[in-house]
Amino acid sequence: MRSFFFLENFSISIWLLQFLTTNSVIIHASLLFKYTSFYTSIKKEHCELSSQMVSIISANEFYNNKHYDVFLKLIDKHNPDITLTMDSDQNWEKALEVLEVGYKYNVKVSLDNT
Repeated sequence: MRSFFFLENFSISIWLLQFLTTNSVIIHASLLFKYTSFYTSIKKEHCELSSQMVSIISANEFYNNKHYDVFLKLIDKHNPDITLTMDSDQNWEKALEVLEVGYKYNVKVSLDNT
């Protein structure tokens, strides 16, 4: 008796490995099929809200940096929808409290280390 790929020396372990490999190829091909040009996706209606832009300012303030006013001016100038600060310590948290008026949703995790 010959195995899937016509090997002369047949054993159950070879047959099992070939079976598992064939199943793996079939499963992966079926998962990847929707990313090929053969797959037709459903066209969605255009929504005006989905085309709106979101502006984000992300800044890494090193804890030694004490130029709070420069960063606040940058935020005031660009008026972003989302502001993200990293490496902010207690001093930065205190200096950025003035932003809570315009940004009512906020999460603060200030650490006094880098």
